[in-house]
Amino acid sequence: MNIQFDNDRLRHQISNERELRKKYGSNVAKQIQNRMLHLDASENLEELCTLPGNWKPLKYGRKNQYSARLSKKLRLIIKPDEQARKQDGSIDPKQVKNITVMEITDYHREE
Repeated sequence: MNIQFDNDRLRHQISNERELRKKYGSNVAKQIQNRMLHLDASENLEELCTLPGNWKPLKYGRKNQYSARLSKKLRLIIKPDEQARKQDGSIDPKQVKNITVMEITDYHREE
């Protein structure tokens, strides 16, 4: 897949193993690196969702985003290309070949 980042700070942080370990610890840093390898190796979103990480579509205020488990609380959030849609308007995972990495967060704490 073609991977974009929401901002340069996030791109730099994810591409720098030392920064990841410093901010998230060794275990989560390794999970982030694994999820990024999965993103890179996947041809489309449908294939990605079959890989480890419990990839799943989100709801409510995060509609049209997907998350992958990094730890008990932390998730890697991605947003698929808006153009890859079915006729009913929903995202077509088979057609999604471009994603944007949005953030690493504990969205369970959001109000």
